[in-house]
Amino acid sequence: MPAPGRIPVPGLPPFCLPARRPLCLPRSCPVAAMMLLLALVFGLAVLPQMWVRKTIARHSRERPDFPGTGGEFARHILDEMKLSNVRVEETKLGDHYDPETKTVRLPA
Repeated sequence: MPAPGRIPVPGLPPFCLPARRPLCLPRSCPVAAMMLLLALVFGLAVLPQMWVRKTIARHSRERPDFPGTGGEFARHILDEMKLSNVRVEETKLGDHYDPETKTVRLPA
C-alpha cells in the first residue's frame, strides 16, 4: 500500500514512490498571487466605472415627456419642495449646487 500523497510507479518499490506535486497556492507562487491581486484591483476600480458610463449613456437621451429646459425643470422641482429661496443659474463649469449662495448651477 503506497503512503498517502504518493503516486504508485510500476517497477519501483513502494518506499521509492515520487511525491505528488503540490498545488500552486498563493504562498508558494507569488506571481499567481500578484496576478490575482491585480485582477481584483482591476475589477474593483474599472468595472463599476464602466457600468456607470453605460448607464449614463443609456439614460442621456432627450426625453419628450419632459417639456422645457433643465433649468425650468429644476425650478419646478424646487418650487414643489417649497425651496423658493434657492436660485437656478446657468454656468460653464458644469452642474452643481453652491451651498454658500444657495444656488443650483446648470450648464448653458
